Amino acid sequence: MKALGGTAALPNLREQPLWRLLAADKAPVVIALLQSLLFEDDKTLLSSALHERLAHGLDQLRAIGEDMPQPAQAYVADWLKQGWLKDTLVFADRVVMEARDMKQPPSTRAC
Repeated sequence: MKALGGTAALPNLREQPLWRLLAADKAPVVIALLQSLLFEDDKTLLSSALHERLAHGLDQLRAIGEDMPQPAQAYVADWLKQGWLKDTLVFADRVVMEARDMKQPPSTRAC
């Protein structure tokens, strides 16, 4: 039966970044923020620009009553840890953040 073969692979999906994003408590908010920050105009941003734009977006969400208690830097750190963003060291003093390809597992970068 084909269904049995397919179900054996499905539990592994829960460990993929995209599945974790969709299952997150704040998934609609996080997806909307990531989409507005990294998919509308810029696919990559300097980390300073990402933090600034995210802080502005968080302020707007808080103004309409959305519970987003952490600063922008904390959300970015969490999103990197979750594999929803990736950072690329460009120069010693500049880090570029970009949306991850959710089909690929997160890679670890040695410092």
